[in-house]
Amino acid sequence: MVFRSTKVYTIIEDESLESLARGLRGKKTSKVFTDPEGEERDLVSAVEELEYDEREEIIRGHLRMDTAKIYTDRDGEQSVGYGLSDAPFFIVEGSTRLIVRAKKVTANTTANTLSRLLWGRTGHILEKFFETNHIQAFLSGNPHTPEKIMWAGLTLPGTNSATLEGSDVSESPDYVHYDTLGGSKRFVRVRLNDRNISLSLSDEGIVTFYSPLDDGQIEAFLIEKICPIL
Repeated sequence: MVFRSTKVYTIIEDESLESLARGLRGKKTSKVFTDPEGEERDLVSAVEELEYDEREEIIRGHLRMDTAKIYTDRDGEQSVGYGLSDAPFFIVEGSTRLIVRAKKVTANTTANTLSRLLWGRTGHILEKFFETNHIQAFLSGNPHTPEKIMWAGLTLPGTNSATLEGSDVSESPDYVHYDTLGGSKRFVRVRLNDRNISLSLSDEGIVTFYSPLDDGQIEAFLIEKICPIL
């Protein structure tokens, strides 16, 4: 199954989208990587394809990062694999949110790199965690069929967490039971009834799509359905 992961962040600096776009345009940074033989190579991270749409009030761009990884074979010989990581992102108004369309590790690296490019250090772009009320607001506002639910903080003796999974999740008596025992939803995977879209939300601020949506559809969905609940 091909899935597409996105992660939400908050920009704590009170700057306009126009200012952020101006600060990111053409920006790059690099660090020196030394391979096992002592050869040095610059690994560049650069903001590319940046566009600021004033009418839509959105910044779109890509952070492309050179990567290097040292591999060791069973004989102890080392080799280096070089690659390129591409993290599409967009920024919208409303406590100025950054959404990175990448898996967690790459998304966090992207957020930290953008913070350094804009303000010279990390800490200006923070992870946006989904509280139970955020997840519940999404579920309440979107008719859905639950596929997997994970709870934490249960008050059952000897049980702190629980998971229900399968097509009959909503028919299980435990579904309501866990919600009434002090439990908080930390992960939900649902299928939306009106769009036939399967996706998940986790308390780490991650929204993962399991349906074959293109970039534009994912962006539109996040702006329409996720941003308003935060």
